[in-house]
Amino acid sequence: MSGGPVLAIGIDLVEVDRIRSAHFRWGKCFLARIFTEKEIAHCLARQNPYPSLAARFAGKEAVAKALGSGFGREISFRSVEIFSDGGPPSVRLLPPASGRMVRLGGKDLLISLSHSGSLAIGQAILLG
Repeated sequence: MSGGPVLAIGIDLVEVDRIRSAHFRWGKCFLARIFTEKEIAHCLARQNPYPSLAARFAGKEAVAKALGSGFGREISFRSVEIFSDGGPPSVRLLPPASGRMVRLGGKDLLISLSHSGSLAIGQAILLG
């Protein structure tokens, strides 16, 4: 953590069944539109991938909110990657999302994910 001031906070709550239903309806196309290959591989390696997919979806939404834009022209779902290499989750921003963070004066982006039962939550904190 950089220890800089908090510039923005984003939070999002997602129903796990919403993600499961979208995957059943749209299949691989849904996953490929929302998640990076690394995220898909990480989640699908689990016995029940849907809580993890939903938490990452919520995390991506939280990041977009912390960056003050939501998803659209400047930020796509795949320009926000949430990964975990054995420790707590981290965020990797790809262009143009990374450029937006720089323009906002952001130096670090923290992410927290959780899921329980039918809900998943993500919170992002943009530090200056």
